Amino acid sequence: MEQVERALSEGKYQKNVSSIMCALRQALATEIESGNAPSPKRLREILERRSDEIGHQSASTEFGYLQIGAAHIWGAEETAHFGRVLREFRVSEKAPAVTKWERVEGAIPTLPREWHQPMFACFKTSNGWTPGKPKHAVWSPDYFHSVVRALARWAQWCGIEGSSLTPTGQAFDAYASYLVDSDVTPGTVGNYLDRIISGFAVVLQPGFSSQACLFVRDEWKERAKKSAPKTKSGNQLVSAKAIYDFGFDQIEMARKMPVRNLSAAILFRNGLLHIIGIALPERARALSHLKFDTTICLLEFPLVRVSLPGSALKRRQTAKHRSGYTKVFENPKLWEVLVEYRSDYRPIFDGGNCLFPSKNAVGQRLASGRIGQIVGNATKKRFGVRITIHRFRDNVATDASEELENGAMIGAGVLGHKSQETMERHYDHSTGSRAAKDLADFVGSKQNGDEELKL
Repeated sequence: MEQVERALSEGKYQKNVSSIMCALRQALATEIESGNAPSPKRLREILERRSDEIGHQSASTEFGYLQIGAAHIWGAEETAHFGRVLREFRVSEKAPAVTKWERVEGAIPTLPREWHQPMFACFKTSNGWTPGKPKHAVWSPDYFHSVVRALARWAQWCGIEGSSLTPTGQAFDAYASYLVDSDVTPGTVGNYLDRIISGFAVVLQPGFSSQACLFVRDEWKERAKKSAPKTKSGNQLVSAKAIYDFGFDQIEMARKMPVRNLSAAILFRNGLLHIIGIALPERARALSHLKFDTTICLLEFPLVRVSLPGSALKRRQTAKHRSGYTKVFENPKLWEVLVEYRSDYRPIFDGGNCLFPSKNAVGQRLASGRIGQIVGNATKKRFGVRITIHRFRDNVATDASEELENGAMIGAGVLGHKSQETMERHYDHSTGSRAAKDLADFVGSKQNGDEELKL
């Protein structure tokens, strides 16, 4: 014990030495004498007993100190299960997150009563659509929810103004001005108007058409094009290689932490998120669907297979049943990191298999919005600019164009675009800086009609 206390006094935990040593003597005297690290069952008994004696929060804090001291005795690897026990004690399982379709169903009642019946009918058609059925009035849950929100806001304004719910060009023009006065951007104004028209034409008044309304909508969309800043250029286009390396830096930091606790597991997870974000330049919604042995599988070294269903991708609702894809990564470093993560760090979260588990909701995956926040915060701290998951795609495409022969064609394949022109128009922002000299090491070329990323 004296040796442990001396090591703690000389390290990063010197301010907490007394608390750590007190926790050790209080809980683990028997185990320390026997030389064996306590089992998960024994740790749960300790936590429950201390919770009865000093309260839940104080017991959690004391147990955190306990793991630090135990790691100095038996090592970080041998005491990694402390983190899992503490997490289970601190965070109870939460109810499953509301699905996208449940979110739509809950939003429809916010509309005027006379719209409920046709909107619920459309909901039933869209939610229950299967291949072979008519495609008329079939929306994805994301688009459906955006239409409902736009219609709800429109109905609220009509009620305030005493205007008819049926759109007219004059009403649209006045409503657009109201939105701008409410600090809505021109691009969002155009989207609101477009969704209101869609809601009427497809569901509320099938066949609805108004040239005046279309004119107002198109005018605002044109204003948006003229006023919008170039969102996919400038300092947010950090080299894809730099982001990729940043992921491995985070993983190395997690490995070097003296205690393998939840903080280390989160750091490892976030590093992997940056690596996969570059290796698989897909949107956050796709990354949130990754699960071991289902959508991401470790094949024979060094191959990793990713199989995403159409429901995880940005596709029309009627195309999602047939638009999934499978990609194979030939990547020794990624393969080894995934093996290490699965065996040593992933179990600290829970016993599930989602690749990016939630910190606060045991058994649940990170939501796509939370993935964006994590990446944005980390890249802001590292590079000085906030880089979204979607911008990762920009960076991969730009690096491919700068560094590889036929890079634009390869970039189109990597991003899943049907044409090279689409990739160049939306994602290629080459400046000639040639920031990633070794890009060819990790962005592969087309093989047998499909693209592999050799990262």
